[in-house]
Amino acid sequence: MDPGPLPLLQNFRYTTKDPIEGVRGSAANALGKIGDLRTVDPQITASRDPDKYVRGWASKALGKIGYARAVDPLVAVIRDPEEIMRNAVAGH
Repeated sequence: MDPGPLPLLQNFRYTTKDPIEGVRGSAANALGKIGDLRTVDPQITASRDPDKYVRGWASKALGKIGYARAVDPLVAVIRDPEEIMRNAVAGH
C-alpha cells in the first residue's frame, strides 16, 4: 500500500528547523508539488519562515492547494514588503 506523502510530511517536521534555507525551501517546494490537504499545516508554518524564498515556496503551495484554512496566512503574505512574496501568491 502506498503511504502517499506521509513520509515526506514526517521528514518536513525536521527540515523546518534546518539552519540551511535551501533545505527548508526544497521541502516547502516538494510539499507544494504533492498538493495534498495534509500539507496545509506544514506549509502554513513555512509561510512564516524568516527566509523570503522559503516563505515564497510555501505561499505558492498554499495558493495552489486552495484550502480555506490557508486564506489568512496568504493575506499576510500579500502584505509582505518583499515583492517575491506577493508574486508567489499571484502564482508567478
